[in-house]
Amino acid sequence: MIENKILEDYINSFYGYGIWSANYWFVGIEENGGYTIEDTITRINSWNGYRTDLIDCKEHHSNIGHHQFFTKGKHQPTWWGLMKLRKAIEGKDITTASLRDMQRNNWGQKNSENLILDLFPLPSPSVKDWKYDKWSKLTYLTTRSDYFKELAERRINYLQEKIQLNEPKVVFFYGSSMMKYWNKVVPNSFQKEGKTTKVGRYYLRVLESDRTVFVQIPHPSAIWGNEWYENAGKVIQRSL
Repeated sequence: MIENKILEDYINSFYGYGIWSANYWFVGIEENGGYTIEDTITRINSWNGYRTDLIDCKEHHSNIGHHQFFTKGKHQPTWWGLMKLRKAIEGKDITTASLRDMQRNNWGQKNSENLILDLFPLPSPSVKDWKYDKWSKLTYLTTRSDYFKELAERRINYLQEKIQLNEPKVVFFYGSSMMKYWNKVVPNSFQKEGKTTKVGRYYLRVLESDRTVFVQIPHPSAIWGNEWYENAGKVIQRSL
């Protein structure tokens, strides 16, 4: 079992990688991982060395034995999709070399313009998996729905406060299955007040506010190649 105190500290405090003053924020559902209890404890222990809401992505992945993402720039499908989108928005060529360079030197790090966040803190292999009922005695971890219900409001409020305070240039929300949560973070509904554009097979939603542009996209794992990101980048550019 995972010790209650450190697990609750992690759940209540950890939000992601980078710095709040970054211009580009990427918000996902949850981090991939947690295939075993040992992996999960290793991740929590790494965070415990910092005990802050944000930590350095490169340092953390080195701590948990996944340094290859930063020393070699190994392909990470979700990250590469998000990096492709940023490059497309800035009108830069999307190349393997440039993606590796961004991942190694400017991805969720202390000096990064890319802030990597998750609405929910516990790592999981997929949204269909739930292992924490076996790994913890915390009652709200009995089911995923209990966990979401316990944490959603306070984490949404925290993100809203940080957005208002830091006024990022763009906040991206990826994954359409979480739309009901994304709509609670942003000032208005993506579907009602946002501009919806079909790009290829998928929909892209842009919601403008006074200081920050909010963008909802499919999960990058569903999108192959560069064309979608290049076209989506052109759509988003018009709102910046």
